[in-house]
Amino acid sequence: MNEKLKNSIVYVSIINNKNEPILMKNYNHSKQEELNFQMNIFATLDMIDNQITKKILVTENKSQISSFLGCLNSVYLAEDEFDIYGYYTVGQLKILVILRQKSNMANYDERHIKNLMNEIYQFYRQDILNPFNQNIDDHQLTKKFHSKLDETVSKYQEILKKGI
Repeated sequence: MNEKLKNSIVYVSIINNKNEPILMKNYNHSKQEELNFQMNIFATLDMIDNQITKKILVTENKSQISSFLGCLNSVYLAEDEFDIYGYYTVGQLKILVILRQKSNMANYDERHIKNLMNEIYQFYRQDILNPFNQNIDDHQLTKKFHSKLDETVSKYQEILKKGI
């Protein structure tokens, strides 16, 4: 397999508070495995709900829960292994990112993944809160959002590849 793809972000999804997808975006990966990624995204949603419920029982305050949930699940497809990272907001929005595991068994620096998810959330908020966005009721994201998302994913693919 191409070494360029070894450390890549392969899938990004944004899920609303009703567990309905707002965005499911495949990056540099075969369309054949997209259905597997979607299935694993939805399976991971149950893990998020369980993790959040446990944290609420401990903290008794949903607003004190950390947004970045870390690695929630590992997925094994064909010859590759993937990790699913999660991000949760007070409004119950969930951002899930699937990363190809590193071939050298080293872990990614989670602060980069956390920063990536923070940026995605900020773009999402800017897009949804934009009073000129005509599709706000449909949760359809603008071309500007998709452009920013693509630029950010490219930037973080390079950062994760270099391991800085």
